[in-house]
Amino acid sequence: LSEFLDISQLSINRFIESNVQGMREWLEQHAPLYQDNDPISKRQYVSAILEGEPLTAQAQHRLSYSFEQDHLSAIIWTPNSDAQLSQLEFIKDIFIDHTQAKSYLNVIAGSATLWLWCQPTQLLDAYHLRQQLKKFPHIRMALGSLAKGLDGFRHSHFEALTVQRLMARLSPPHALVSIEQARLISL
Repeated sequence: LSEFLDISQLSINRFIESNVQGMREWLEQHAPLYQDNDPISKRQYVSAILEGEPLTAQAQHRLSYSFEQDHLSAIIWTPNSDAQLSQLEFIKDIFIDHTQAKSYLNVIAGSATLWLWCQPTQLLDAYHLRQQLKKFPHIRMALGSLAKGLDGFRHSHFEALTVQRLMARLSPPHALVSIEQARLISL
């Protein structure tokens, strides 16, 4: 009986050890794929690109977005801290639909801010988008210009940031301002 119990214990230990080793190998292989798709990693990749770091194949793959195309950047945010991210996502979806974007990249930049880039296939109907934004009077949207390539990705985003800063000073607040409108206001 003692020998039988020793053999059973040895068999169980080997089984458990092989399962633990198999799980460890699976996690080492697959964990980076899931880890890099979380919002924080996504924002880190985009921030590195915006800061001028070279674009790596890994970053482009993880973001699932081509940087060689035309880009239109938008920043969607709200000054209200109690707003829901789902409302910002709703406005993002409307924007994507209006531009009939082939592809897009969105990054959660804060609890109440969403960064967005897309490759539009048609001009944005700003009037219709403003009408949609009236449903959410606390949400604001700043638009950069259409630009091509990796430098265009950065340039359009920095224009949208400039517009966002300008919108913070406007009274009464405007729901949607493009870089072209911001240039007119600056004049």
